[in-house]
Formats: sequence, C-alpha cells, structure tokens
Amino acid sequence: MRRNFEYKIRKLKPNKIDFLNYINYCFKIDKVRKERSMELKIEISNEKHKKFHWAIKNKINNLYNFAINRTPSDLSLWVQYIKFNSTSYNRLRGVFLRALRFHSLQPDLWILAATFEFNRGNMMSARMLLQRGLRSNKDSKELWRTYLKMELKYLSILRSEVESGIDLGLAPALKDKSEPLLDADSLPLEIEDDKNKESDISRKIRHQERIAEQLDTPFLQGSVPKVIFAHAILEFPKDVKFRVGLANSFERYRFMDSFVDEIYSQLLADHERVAEAVTAVCLRPWKRCSKKVEKDKNVAEAEAEAGAEVGKKRKRQEEELHANTLFEAALSTIDLFEQHVKTLPTPEMWDNYILFLWQVQSLESFSQRAAVLEQKLEDVFSRAEKENGLTENSFKKWLKFLAIQKREEESLALAEKGHQRFPQSRKLLVQWLDLLADQFLVESLISCDKPLARYEAVLKEVSRLLNKDVDYPQDNLLIVWQRYLAFCFSLPQLTFQQIFLLLKRLADDIRLKNRGVVLRQQLKPVMLRFGLDQARLFYNTVLDKPHLLEAFLKDCLALEDIVPKPDVERIRRLFVIGTTNFGRTSTDIWLKYVRFEQSLNNIKRANELFSQAKLTLANPVAFNFLASQTNNLP
Repeated sequence: MRRNFEYKIRKLKPNKIDFLNYINYCFKIDKVRKERSMELKIEISNEKHKKFHWAIKNKINNLYNFAINRTPSDLSLWVQYIKFNSTSYNRLRGVFLRALRFHSLQPDLWILAATFEFNRGNMMSARMLLQRGLRSNKDSKELWRTYLKMELKYLSILRSEVESGIDLGLAPALKDKSEPLLDADSLPLEIEDDKNKESDISRKIRHQERIAEQLDTPFLQGSVPKVIFAHAILEFPKDVKFRVGLANSFERYRFMDSFVDEIYSQLLADHERVAEAVTAVCLRPWKRCSKKVEKDKNVAEAEAEAGAEVGKKRKRQEEELHANTLFEAALSTIDLFEQHVKTLPTPEMWDNYILFLWQVQSLESFSQRAAVLEQKLEDVFSRAEKENGLTENSFKKWLKFLAIQKREEESLALAEKGHQRFPQSRKLLVQWLDLLADQFLVESLISCDKPLARYEAVLKEVSRLLNKDVDYPQDNLLIVWQRYLAFCFSLPQLTFQQIFLLLKRLADDIRLKNRGVVLRQQLKPVMLRFGLDQARLFYNTVLDKPHLLEAFLKDCLALEDIVPKPDVERIRRLFVIGTTNFGRTSTDIWLKYVRFEQSLNNIKRANELFSQAKLTLANPVAFNFLASQTNNLP
C-alpha cells in the first residue's frame, strides 16, 4: 500500500487528497504501533520505541513539506502542518515564517504566529510579527485588537514583577542625599538595636521608592499601548464599536484607568451625535461597577466555600453592600442617559436607554427597589412615545411590561398604536391580534356582533395598507384572515353560510398569492363541523381559483377516500385538475391517478395515463420513478 501512495504523490500533477491519504495512513500506522507497544508493555523511554516514533513523525513532516512545496497557496495545508508541529518550537517557528511568506494577507495567520511566540515568552518576536502583519493588513481590526491586548498583558506582567521586587533596570539608582541627624559615634551602646531597626526601615523605604520610580517610567505607564491605540483609531476613525472594544481592553487593567477616561472623553467629543458612542459613555459607570462587584463576589464565595462562619457572614454583608453599590451605579447611569437624551433624542438613543432600564429592573438584587425602577421605565416609555422615539423593539418591550403587570386594556391600545406606527411589523400585528382574541373570547360569551365587527374593521385597515403600500407584506393580511376564521369557527352560533361567505371572500382576493395556505387549514374544520356536502362545496369553490396548492388538492382526495361509497367521477375530476395544474412536476399525483384506475380494473385508462405522464413530466427521472412504482408499463 505504501508503494501505491508513493507513486500517487510523485506523479506529474499530484492531488492534495493523495498527500492527505498518505499522511492519514502514517497516522494509522503510528496508532497501531502505540497499541502494540502497550500490549507488549514496552516503555516509552525505550530506544527502539523512540526510533520508530521519530521515524514516523519525520515521514509525516516530509509529506507535509512535499505537499506544501507543490501547492504553497493552499492555506488549509499550512494550518494542518502547523497543528501537527504544535509541540515542536524550532520546527514550528520555521513553518510560520514560510507560511507567512506565501499568505501575508491572512491576519489570522499572523495572530497565530504572534500568539505562539508570546506564549513561549518571546515578546520581541511576537511584537515584530504583529507589526509586520499590520503593514500588510492595516484594515484588520482583529490584528489591532490582538496587538493591543498582547502589549497590555505584557505590561501587566512587567509591573507585577516590579511590584514583587524584581529590578528591571528601568530607573536609575536612587542616591540617599539625606544627612544623619546624629553622629554615630555619639550614640550610646544601649540604642544599637534601634539603629539597626532604623536602618532596615530606611532600606525598605528606599526599596519602595525605587519601585515607585520604576512604575512611574513612561514604558510601565503604558506608552506603547497608547501609541497602538492612537494608530488604530487613525485607521478606523468612525468605527465607534471598535474604539469602545479597545477601551474595554484597557479597562481590564487598573493602572490604565486615567487613560480610559481620556478615551471616553475623546469619544464623546468626536461622536457627540452618534447614539452608539453616547450610549457607551452613559453605560460606563454601570459596566465598571458591575465588573468590580463580580470580582468581589467571587472572592466572597471562595471564602464562604472554605466553611468559615466569618466567611459566610461576610458574604451576606457583601451582598447587601454590592446591591447598594450597583444601585448607585445604576442611578449614575440613568442620570447620564437623562442628560444626553435631551441633546440627542433619537429613536436609537431612546432604545438604548430603555434596554438598560429593562435589564436593570429585572435583576434579583434590585427586588426591593423594583418599584422605583419600574416607575422610571414606564416614564421613559411614555416620554419616548411622545417624542416619536420608540422603535419596534421598544414597543414590544412596553407591551411585555404591561402584560407582566396585567394591564390588558392599555396593552390592547398600545398594540394597535404599535401596528399603526410600524405597519410592516409582523410581530406587532400578531401581538395585537392575540390581545384582541383574548378580549373577544370574553365578549363573545355575551354577543358575537361586536367582535365580528372589530375583526372586519381590522381586515379593512390592513387591506387599506396593502393597497396603499406596494412593499406592505401580504402575509400580514393572511394572518388577520387566519385569526378571524379561527375565531368564527369557535363561535357555535355562526352558520355555514356565514362562514362560507368569508371563505369565498378570501378565495376571491387575488392580491394574496399565498391564500391557499390559509384556505387549506379550513378544510378539516369545515368537514368536522358542517359535514361532507359543505366541505365539497367549499373545496369546489377553491379549486377554480388561481394559486391552487398541491397539498390542498391532496387533502381533497384524502377527504373523498374516507367516504364509504366513493364518487368515481368526482375523484376523477380532482385528478384531472391535479394533473393539469401540477402534472409537470408531481409524480405523486400521477401515481395516485394510475393506481386509482387500476383499482377499478380500468387497465386501458391506466396505460393511457402512462403515455400522458411520459409526455407531461418535465424530468425523465421522474417518469422512471413512476414506472418503477407502478410496475405496469404499457
């Protein structure tokens, strides 16, 4: 088998699959070797074991090299080669350099190579790779993000080393310029210990001063990440989301807090009329506090799990403290939103404000303050609605808010208003109809006249919108018809004639190309409630209309199948309609028609249908399928 693989990969134009098959074969051999070594209890340190292991590994590397030399443009091969050598530093480093020579426009490959170097502790190489990658891919946001995160992480590691007492040589040695207050010779022997103590204290003070001076150097203050951020913003000056994402990277490190403040100040100055930028500024107190609280919670939970009573008690105290802290942050965020929504009262800004309040008022930690936040949310809903600032999502949230509080009348009025504001919204229409159905269910117990009149008014309004706007979705009117008919079938006092007139109106509405779907749904209810004759009257009305569904015709045939004494002519008429409308594409109709004639021992007619199907079916394969299923070729 190996000889066959060798012949395949050494032909003039070998295929990629040939190399992969050979490599897979080598993997299988290595797997078998390992299993046999375990059975024979051969130790891994055995020289023979190592020899075979490295022989197979080298063979696979040679195969990857051979394949890559033949097709260097195949990125997937490079990725597989990199994964195979993930544990071999020297070899993988060379593979990365070769791959980047051919695929310098692949940002992910630069990131992979730089991450590999960084994880190996080689920051200089990682930095060099990312800088080279950015020269070729300045428009890659992911490269900029990775470069910034890597520098921040490296800086954090260096600062930790300095704080732990490691001298990085970033600050000059401090000179002790202070003069002693007393001459050492004049001091009595009794205070020798005090002198030694003072000497230790002075040494510690000088050590702390040296640490502070090192931390105060521009490099450890984050000069490199700041430069990266500045260049990244120059490449994407209008991308608010990208800038906020970079700011979030800085926020993970406390020593960059002052710079994060500068970022958000500049963001607001550059994009004061952009809702996304203003929202990011407003949400900053909440996000910053949430992260701090989450971190403190994890510490408290760790102490409580240790089993100490003090830890459990502290956890309860901290929960109360966290709730108060978060509530204060929420109020600060609300104040910022209130301030900025006056200067930028756009629908997007109102939507972001509502989304924040919606998320905050549902938090368990605010259960005791829920009433205050709910009142604020309702006030914001009302103000946004007055200023035409409610989006479709905000309308949905408002409806859900009213539904939770069980305010049905207000919900119904708001749903109708939402549909008028966003007539093309299917979800708002469905919510409106659901609320109408709940109300009509109660009213219909007294009289059905008012609900029916209201449904007719809704039909008229939606139909008007369909005639007025060519882009208005037809399905909206079908949804109304669907709910209207379902409601009518739920009323026992309505006669077949009343319902039939509604069905006929829907069937005659040629604007609705998909009306067949709704009409099909009504066939079974008509049959169950009014009987076979009325169901036949209904489907005869529909069969003459355009846009007939094949599924509806099959339902009609199924309806006739359950009759004790089938009406042959009626069934034949249904089959004729089916083959006329769907004969070019549906083998199922032809099959049922042929079998129907065979069941009547009408072989001549069945053979004629074969000939007709052969001429009608557009796909020859479909005719062969028909012939194989019937086993009765003419």
